[in-house]
Amino acid sequence: MVHASQSFTALRNVILTLFLTFPAIINILALLALAIFMYAVLGVYLFAELEPGEVLSEGIDFRNVAHASQVLWECMTDGGFSR
Repeated sequence: MVHASQSFTALRNVILTLFLTFPAIINILALLALAIFMYAVLGVYLFAELEPGEVLSEGIDFRNVAHASQVLWECMTDGGFSR
């Protein structure tokens, strides 16, 4: 019984720590979103005139901010490049 109460105390401490760090995690995610947005706008400004498939693969372009954000996200996470 003592061991179970100690494990519940440890679990409570972990959950409390997660709740206390939640605002900081939100701030970090907001900064990440701001950086992605800024680089997406810069990418659209610099590379919007490139034809699809000219330099990058088909379907990967900088025609608008949404597509540029998706390309940046895939570059950061290495998602979609193993196709």
